[in-house]
Amino acid sequence: MTPRREQLPWIFGILAAVVATGALGAAFAPALLVHAPLLLIGLSPLGRHLVMAATVTEMLPFVLVAASRRLLVGVLAYYLGHINGDEGLAWLEGRSRRLGRLARFFERIFRRAGVVALFVVPGPPFCALAGVVRMPMRIMLPVAAVGQIMWCSITYLLGDALSQWIAPIMAFITRHMVETTAVCVLLVGGYELYRRLSRRKSALDDLAASAPLPERPGE
Repeated sequence: MTPRREQLPWIFGILAAVVATGALGAAFAPALLVHAPLLLIGLSPLGRHLVMAATVTEMLPFVLVAASRRLLVGVLAYYLGHINGDEGLAWLEGRSRRLGRLARFFERIFRRAGVVALFVVPGPPFCALAGVVRMPMRIMLPVAAVGQIMWCSITYLLGDALSQWIAPIMAFITRHMVETTAVCVLLVGGYELYRRLSRRKSALDDLAASAPLPERPGE
């Protein structure tokens, strides 16, 4: 199915839900790590959560949950890249010349070795580029899925190898689960508030910059 602009509202809706659940998982990470580690990586598959959860879960469910959650974001990024195409890169160049040049650089790499690049780096940025260059979904999806399975497996093995160093941290979190969870809630809540205020300020600045200047009397 070819993505269309009419699908943007529900794509952004799912993406907003994913972001919200990610913040929720990060806020309650200590409690989830102790009682429901698979739910934690299903909500917030950050690297630190994956490495910690790897010490208290089996490999197969760990890889399936983490890879599926990360692949979901990749698919959404692919749809956004496919729908916006070069317009999205042009918008990024307009917002930041540095990021725009970086995006164009990776776009050139992707056009030459898209499948290999997507397998090695199957995250949202390269999934979005797969959409920009119009890579078919039947190719993008399995390549990104295998790439995510590979990286989640490596992360699990890394966490397992570091388990003896992580064990004291897990013991501390278990003993002080309420306190550590409260700290995480405050930190995540404070960050989200700061981000929202910064975004609002940026929007107001853009509006002020685009507003016409008032005419002076007599002009």
